[in-house]
Amino acid sequence: MNITLLKNATLIDGTGNKSIEHGIITIQDEKIIYVGKSDGWQPEDKNIVVTEIDLTGRTILPGLIDCHVHIAAECLPA
Repeated sequence: MNITLLKNATLIDGTGNKSIEHGIITIQDEKIIYVGKSDGWQPEDKNIVVTEIDLTGRTILPGLIDCHVHIAAECLPA
């Protein structure tokens, strides 16, 4: 199990609420499992290795995906 912790960023959670200072995003095996205040998540197993990435001074907005594609452009002749 791989856990990555993005921490210390200004977090916009997409709910319309005020941004969260020093927010965190916890990612497990490429899936977001927690978004919120830094005191709101702790690993269930204390033996799990957590890779922490400090994002001080940055703003993050989790969960966006790239869904912009031009399907017809793929089949045009070069």
